[in-house]
Amino acid sequence: MFSIVFMSFLALFYLLFNSSIASCSSLLSTAQMLFEITLMSFNASDFTEADPFLGPFYFSICIIIVVFLCLRMFISILNDGFHHVEETLSDDQQILSYMLKKFLNWTRKKYLINLNKNYLFDILDLRRPNVQEIYELQDSNAFLIC
Repeated sequence: MFSIVFMSFLALFYLLFNSSIASCSSLLSTAQMLFEITLMSFNASDFTEADPFLGPFYFSICIIIVVFLCLRMFISILNDGFHHVEETLSDDQQILSYMLKKFLNWTRKKYLINLNKNYLFDILDLRRPNVQEIYELQDSNAFLIC
């Protein structure tokens, strides 16, 4: 998309200003000038001297379209990155256990890493609730929801 827009402005600026602006005398120098415009390093007075109406008009359109196009490309790159991370994200417990394992490996406390189901409760000195306590908690929360 960017190359199509860039080539169209290249042809436009070359055909309109090749006789009046020195930086538009060849296709290569016009392309260089358009890249400088994209990077916001330009001299706008050359366009007003070449043509009082068409110069600033096409120059403004070029800046608006190229800047919005580059901004849209940047946002789409960020959006694709977020979608990629979202797709590869696993559930929270696996992430927590992975982070805990990495932290314990980093702190050299490998003896604490236990591969059974209750290793997180053992490491953090948490007590696993029994079934009766879970039912009581669910019953007490049921009244809060209503």
